[in-house]
Amino acid sequence: MNSEVGLVQDDVNVLLVDDEPGILDLAKIYLEKEEEDFVVETVLSGKEAVELLEERDYSCIVSDYQMPEMNGLELLEVVREDLEIEVPFIMFTGRGREEVAMKALNLGADLYIQKGGDPNSQYAVLAEAIKQEHKSYKTEMDLIQSEREKRLVLDTTTELISYMDTDLTIRWANRAAGESVGMEPGKLKGEKCYDVWHDREKPCDNCPVQKALETGLPHKGEVESPDGRHWLVSGTPVFDEDGEVDGVIEATLEITGLKKAVSKLERSRDEYKNLLDAMKDTVWVIDMEGNFLEVNQSAVDNLGYNEAELLEMGPEDIDRSMSSEEVERKLKRIREEGNLVFNTTHLTKDGDEVPVEVSNNLIKYEGEEAVLSVARDITTRKKSKRKLRERVKELDLLYSLSSLEEEEEEVEGFLSRSVELLPKAMQYPSKCNAKLAYRESVFKTKRYVKTNNCIKSDIVVNGDEQGFVEVCYEGQTGFLDEERRLLDELSHRVSNVIERYLSKERLARSEERYRRLFETAQDGMLILDSDSGVIKDANPYIQDLLGYRHDEMVGKRLWELGLPQDQEENKQRFDKLVDEGYIRYEDLPLQTKDEEEVYVEFVSNTYLVGDERVIQCNIRDITSRKKAQERREFLHSLLRHDLMNKIQLIKGYHELIRETELPDPAKEYFKKAGKAVNKSIDMTEKIKTLYKIDEETETQIINLNPVIKNVISELQPHAQQKNMEITFSGKADKVVAGPLIKELLKNLIENSIRHSGGTEIQIETKVTEGDCKITIEDDGKGLPTTTKKLFEKGYKEGDNAGSGLGLYYVKTITKRYNGEIMAGESDEGGAKFTIKLRTPTKQKQIH
Repeated sequence: MNSEVGLVQDDVNVLLVDDEPGILDLAKIYLEKEEEDFVVETVLSGKEAVELLEERDYSCIVSDYQMPEMNGLELLEVVREDLEIEVPFIMFTGRGREEVAMKALNLGADLYIQKGGDPNSQYAVLAEAIKQEHKSYKTEMDLIQSEREKRLVLDTTTELISYMDTDLTIRWANRAAGESVGMEPGKLKGEKCYDVWHDREKPCDNCPVQKALETGLPHKGEVESPDGRHWLVSGTPVFDEDGEVDGVIEATLEITGLKKAVSKLERSRDEYKNLLDAMKDTVWVIDMEGNFLEVNQSAVDNLGYNEAELLEMGPEDIDRSMSSEEVERKLKRIREEGNLVFNTTHLTKDGDEVPVEVSNNLIKYEGEEAVLSVARDITTRKKSKRKLRERVKELDLLYSLSSLEEEEEEVEGFLSRSVELLPKAMQYPSKCNAKLAYRESVFKTKRYVKTNNCIKSDIVVNGDEQGFVEVCYEGQTGFLDEERRLLDELSHRVSNVIERYLSKERLARSEERYRRLFETAQDGMLILDSDSGVIKDANPYIQDLLGYRHDEMVGKRLWELGLPQDQEENKQRFDKLVDEGYIRYEDLPLQTKDEEEVYVEFVSNTYLVGDERVIQCNIRDITSRKKAQERREFLHSLLRHDLMNKIQLIKGYHELIRETELPDPAKEYFKKAGKAVNKSIDMTEKIKTLYKIDEETETQIINLNPVIKNVISELQPHAQQKNMEITFSGKADKVVAGPLIKELLKNLIENSIRHSGGTEIQIETKVTEGDCKITIEDDGKGLPTTTKKLFEKGYKEGDNAGSGLGLYYVKTITKRYNGEIMAGESDEGGAKFTIKLRTPTKQKQIH
């Protein structure tokens, strides 16, 4: 239902979305009457709204929540995420649930306004909200544009630019300034410049920026930061409207490269010498005659000669294997090939021999050919080679043990073959015997002979000593430390292998029990490959539920069991399961082989079977429960949305008619119609509350006094119209209840205001024996002669009776909170209601 009015730049162009044509017409009349510059365009669905939003611009969008095909939240999500439209979005709906409001605000709605009440008031509130949100949005857009233009200039320069207070606190900085210290520009705000760039607690000496602040004149200068970089810094003062210095702009350019270039030109021969001295290896520079021209400090330290002594020597003086002729041959080869590497032994001044690896390279030294010779001590490397040979036997033994574990299915076979491997790893295999004892079993080498020359190591399985491994030498051959260590390693490995054999046995028994459970379970079960989502196994229940044979299900991917249109989403759900290890869905649609929909509760987690990660899915059929819930939801939706909209529409036009002149007989009819409308609204609201009671699943600790005071504040104007006074006294603090406690109290007090005919309502709370008693009494005409039927559904009495649901749902809410409610006569002859609820202390005692 589109308006024919075009969009004008200076007008506030409002797009109004609701599936009720009557509501749209009424809202358009009220809004354009309320604000002259409002141009309201209306549409009946979210899809129509999207089409219009793709073609033209609007100042504000106002949408109902509950609409067919695309509800208000879905429209909001399309507007914000797909269309990327940021104009104000107001959710204007009759559905007053907090979760809808929270979802709307989380998705980017600017305001949530609930329909209902007096049309003049509610549309005046809506008009004011549209006006204020439009004004705020326009101001924000102007500010963003200004900030964007400033940022564009600042972030395209390579200079470091920042604006600071008079105490050198950074107000803002450009991108280059942030990148210079590895920070986002916004995170520099509030920091001190001398702390960020110079790691100081106070301003730098001779700081150009500080001088600019002090003198009120621009200053430039060179500054070095702690990391060795050099900067050309300029400070320009900023003045306020009174001509006082209000801040300073710092512009900084790095000149480190320039400084390094100058420094490189000034490098001397001393720096070259320092470079050699910094090396840990022994270094010489040798001329082509075999004389040392330069030696480093490590040569002095490692060989024991001082520098002067070494410069009088040559390679043959520190290497016994090196003659003058050999030195000459090596120098010739280096000149021809450019480099040479060989191993030799150097002799220190004290006569110690040091094995070295010598690397030689042909270089230019003071314009002449020379050899740079670097000798590295390889003593540790030679020792490592010896240890490596000793380790080979050990590694061979351990590898053989691993092979035996793969070959032998029973632990006894593994142990009997393991004991034969041990002598081969000893220093003298031909003189060695071995024995292995495990529980009641004993295993020996074929030529086992017990001697007195033995070593032993325990076999410990799952923390308990279960046996030992023993090795004996014939004769008096001693055992090396390496052999003792090897025996300990062997016993440790054997212990681990035994534990794995025992685990396999337990696993086999566990798998058998699991298989029986899997086959007989009264819920569906699937086993999946964790990488691909392919079904590896399916129990009979899920086969019957979906109508597939076992061979038809195995090999399918999990998401192929869902509805075709949900496959991409189900793939994402599988990825989430793999990442998080667990997922649960209360209501997931699957498709049978015959393409029928079934709804299931789906729980899945991952676990390890040996080294393999698998996924188990447990699936419970909730199709019947789902269909019953859908029927219930439909009926409730019909009541709370469609019916409530129609009643609000009647009330809106009823208020418009009130402003016209009516004949006297019509006024009486008009008054009765208004009363009927109000009763219908009251009845609908109470039925909605009864539905909320069913939805509320958990109680919580409620601070009672603020709730009572809030209800009194809301109902005080109504009570004053009836010349009634409401008083409250009490000592109770907290009770175990839920959010509907407010509805309970409000209904009882409102009931007294409407029907009692009294002048005073007294509310009192007190705690007795762990229970909180809330008393609400008045001095009116009292209750009917019998109170037994008061709390029954549909009970009404008198011409002014309400819906017949009020006291029924009061009792229902009380029972939901494990409480009691009683009705009786007050001391003044009026009505008295007593509600008993649990306190947190008593709740703990019960549990």
